[in-house]
This record gives sequence, C-alpha cells and structure tokens, in this order.
Amino acid sequence: DLSRHIEITNTRRTFSWDDYIDNLLKHDVILNPIGILRAMNTRSFEALYSGRILLQNTSGRYRRHEEFLKDQQGIVFFEKIDDVKRKIINREYEKGSPEDAYTNHSLYARMNSIGVVIK
Repeated sequence: DLSRHIEITNTRRTFSWDDYIDNLLKHDVILNPIGILRAMNTRSFEALYSGRILLQNTSGRYRRHEEFLKDQQGIVFFEKIDDVKRKIINREYEKGSPEDAYTNHSLYARMNSIGVVIK
C-alpha cells in the first residue's frame, strides 16, 4: 500500500514561502505532479538542489530533461502511478547530491554547456 510510504501535504498551494520551504525540507521524497508546462518546473530543481529524491510525473518522454539529467541521482521519472508505486515500495532510487545537482544543472551550468558564459 503506497500510503505507508508517502504523505501528500501540499495540495492547495496556500503555504507561505517559509511554510513551503519548511514543508519541502521535512520530506526526503518530493512528488512533483505534471503541471501545465508538461515539463520540469521550479519545484523539480528545488527538490534536487535541496538533496531530496524527486519523483517527476511526466506526460510522455521528457527527452531533453532525461538526457540532461541522465547522470543525476535522486530523480525518478514516471508516467503512470503503478510505475512510481513500484519504485517507492521497492526503493528503486538513490539519493542525489545537492552540490552535484547545482554544479551540474544550474542555469550557469546549462548556459556554459552551450558556450554562453554568464559573468
């Protein structure tokens, strides 16, 4: 049963910024449902940069993100709830390093990877 492994705490998006961050840091695993962007969003990177496991719901393949993050531990892409249930219950994920996530996947790192140096 998935409810023994996961707790959903922010369903209304009414937290103040401080409460949002406190809530984020209380949990080792962050579920990021698909949103209107149909891509990774700010919450995705907040989870990675804070050293949390990111369960990223997708709609189809996120080829650019999957390629960009292929070596990053701490992220699980899933499309169907059964996929993520199995991965959570069987603990098929590894915690990533927030330092590695930021060093390798920040805006500065992404721009640098295409030859743009931000000063």
